[in-house]
Amino acid sequence: MNAEMLTPAMKYRRNLQELNEDQRVIMRLEYRINKNRQKWVNAAVQVESFARACTARQVASVLRENLRLLQLKMKHVGDALACLRNDRYAEAIATADAALQLDPACVEAFRIRGHTMLRQKQYPEAIVEYSRALEIDSEHLDCRMARARCLGTLGNWDNAIKDIESLMDLDPSNPEYDPHSSVCFTIVRA
Repeated sequence: MNAEMLTPAMKYRRNLQELNEDQRVIMRLEYRINKNRQKWVNAAVQVESFARACTARQVASVLRENLRLLQLKMKHVGDALACLRNDRYAEAIATADAALQLDPACVEAFRIRGHTMLRQKQYPEAIVEYSRALEIDSEHLDCRMARARCLGTLGNWDNAIKDIESLMDLDPSNPEYDPHSSVCFTIVRA
């Protein structure tokens, strides 16, 4: 079978057969981490630096701990989102804060905090939360659009339009982001 035709899982299995037990444990853990979190790539850099400094068993222990913390953070983010969907705003904020304690750069926690503020019509606070998320990931379309909505609601049209223009640059094929379209005007004026 051609190497280009192998799926990631097939490549993983092929590589796994060629390794010793310690390397297999490490590779399995790395595979689980990468499979469970596409957006949290920063840990890969940490894993690489740890791998250089530690023995294989120490690396496996560190990877297990990183995986545990990642799963806990993802649980907090999921719980916060569920609270937001059920209009339990104080609980959503508290749970998002718990995720931020585990990872101060958790964009999704800031997004949930922003959406919670937006739903409560606390627009200035929502803008702060969306801005924090955008400092971490400047290409997060949902946060940029929500911030534009808050800015438009407060009458800050210049900055709202700047956010919409940034959205157009990031995703030019999406007609919702055209500042002259009725869809975009409705979103910003909402």
